[in-house]
Amino acid sequence: MPKANICLIGLSNQFVDQFGLDLSKKLEMYYANVAKIIEFELFDMAKMEDVCGKDYLERKESSILKRICTYEDTVLNVEYSLLNKDINYTYIKNSCVIVYLKLSKDRYKKIQDSENLSDSVKIINWDLFDDRNFICEKKSDLIIDCGELSGKDLLDKFLEEIVKFYG
Repeated sequence: MPKANICLIGLSNQFVDQFGLDLSKKLEMYYANVAKIIEFELFDMAKMEDVCGKDYLERKESSILKRICTYEDTVLNVEYSLLNKDINYTYIKNSCVIVYLKLSKDRYKKIQDSENLSDSVKIINWDLFDDRNFICEKKSDLIIDCGELSGKDLLDKFLEEIVKFYG
């Protein structure tokens, strides 16, 4: 039985977010940026972590993610930090087809340079690129090599690959 949701993962949240919005419109599905929903629901995450501790905050995040995974006909954007926790991965894996939008190192660097990130975050992201890429490949059901594609061409490639996957 096909899973009800599509979970998009990638190393550039901005890239995945824009693609996810476009994909959800094309497929007439709902769209959920999980990190933004968590931020909205928990309101002041830093204060929660200070008062209640990191473990409590992570349990709250996982609880919200678990609930979001019960949605149907939804394209989810799940950030790497959430995907990389075992309990979260289990929730996602049980309800979604996990699709990794893979970027080359060169394209990732170009995208990251255009994002509003501090230099230290960019350096850390660059240093961890190979490790995170490896983990995303291992945790995904389907890998879409984005190459230099964007817009309609990337949507067309995605649809072609997802049809093959379910084929």
